[in-house]
Formats: sequence, C-alpha cells, structure tokens
Amino acid sequence: MKKVLKISTVLVLACALILGLGTKVSAAGSMTDLVEITSDAEFTVNPVDETKVKPLTEARAAKELTAKNVKTLEEGDLKVLWQKDVTAEPGTKFSFKVTGYDGQPVYAFHWNAETENWDYVDKGTAASFDITFPDLSPIGLAVELPESGEDTPKTGDNSNITLWAAVLVVAAAGAAGTMLYSKKRKNEA
Repeated sequence: MKKVLKISTVLVLACALILGLGTKVSAAGSMTDLVEITSDAEFTVNPVDETKVKPLTEARAAKELTAKNVKTLEEGDLKVLWQKDVTAEPGTKFSFKVTGYDGQPVYAFHWNAETENWDYVDKGTAASFDITFPDLSPIGLAVELPESGEDTPKTGDNSNITLWAAVLVVAAAGAAGTMLYSKKRKNEA
C-alpha cells in the first residue's frame, strides 16, 4: 500500500510540474515576449510614458501607412506588437526578432514629439530585420496579419493541457483513495 501511495504522489508531482511548464511556454503572448531587440551600441528600453505619448494603436498605424502610401491597410489588418521608449544615440542600428509571425511584414514607427503622432520609419519582415531610426523617441512595431485574420502567434507549445490535467486528477484521486484506505485499515486493526 505504501508503494501505491508513493507512486501516486510521484504521479501528482510529475503532472503538476508538466502543467506548470506548459503554462510558462504558452504564456508567450505578451508584447515583450514576441519582440527581441539588439544592437551593437548601448541602449536602454523603458515603458512608454502614456501621459506624454499617445499609444501606438492599430488604427493609428493603419492611418499612417495609408497616408505615406506604404500600403492601404485597415485597423483589423494590423496588430501592434511592441512600443517602448528606447534611449540610444541617434542613428543607432537595431536588430529586431519577431516571434510567431514568420514571413509577415512588420512596420516600424517612432513618436514625433513635434507633430504628436507616430511616424512610419521602415518595413521589415518577421522573423528578423534591421532598422536605423532617424531619432529615438518612443518606437513601436506593428505586424501585418495573415490573410486569414489569425492574430495568435505560434509559440511552439502544442501540448494537450486537458490530457495532463486529467492525468493529474486521476493521480490525485488515487493518492487520496490510498490514504483513506490505509487509514481505514489502521482503524480496523
């Protein structure tokens, strides 16, 4: 009986560990997890101060791209992935790696303090591209969504969470049953 209890406990812990790992892998949906920025020069990245800067939205990005004759896009054709206040020397070259949107066009913008609007700077293609900004105020990235309109990036986590949850429930029930049975046998003796 003690062996069954030990095995059940190991199963419960193993399932809990697997479920925990699965949660961490599938949590890659936040904006910062989708975009990686690097440069040979020193730079810092901070959140955008929304009291001074209007957030980059899909509508603002689409309007700017259409106004600059880059591409006619609707709000639903874009997804803003990233907007940060980047501090570096003007003319610094940055490399961006975008996860989950391989092959899709990615548009780079920077906040123009004079016009109080987001200006289109350059276009790259996910997964990796280089951009040099003319000046560095807050910068943002928006991705053009695939034709299907699917906006959920592929994170590589294809595990079946329901299966592991079911195994965890069965293992926990087995452990509880074993404990109750052993207590009952002790009381009878």
